Amino acid sequence: MTPVDLARLFPGPGAHLPDLLTTADMPLAQLMGARLRGEVYALELGFVPIDIPETSALRARALALLFPEPADLQRLCAVGETARWIRDLDVPRPARHTFRGTQRHRTHRWSIPGATVLPGSIAEDRRTRVAGLWTEITESTTHTPAHSR
Repeated sequence: MTPVDLARLFPGPGAHLPDLLTTADMPLAQLMGARLRGEVYALELGFVPIDIPETSALRARALALLFPEPADLQRLCAVGETARWIRDLDVPRPARHTFRGTQRHRTHRWSIPGATVLPGSIAEDRRTRVAGLWTEITESTTHTPAHSR
């Protein structure tokens, strides 16, 4: 497999790679090759150029790639460890992401690979948007050490 000429894919003065690459930008084989060469790193279903720092907004956008339909951004909210992972860069990525609905009495069932959609809904005053993804407002996970006596 030959390396991808990124300058040819994204031409022009001042042109930059997108901060989150997907298979809409280039074939998966080329993205995986760029990952093996250390040019990008994987983030959920996307790939991030190595010189782009991982932020809460970038995590939320990458997580949104899991949703089968764009409308699910309105219907689902990241909760629990997933919400803490998105908002706090010191929290490790959960083994399985969790979501809840944003509306009561929703009968639609979701199937998201690598994620669990819990029953119930998250009230509007308990959620906020991070890069377009509803995210549960969580308590800080940083703990202050107990003082020794």
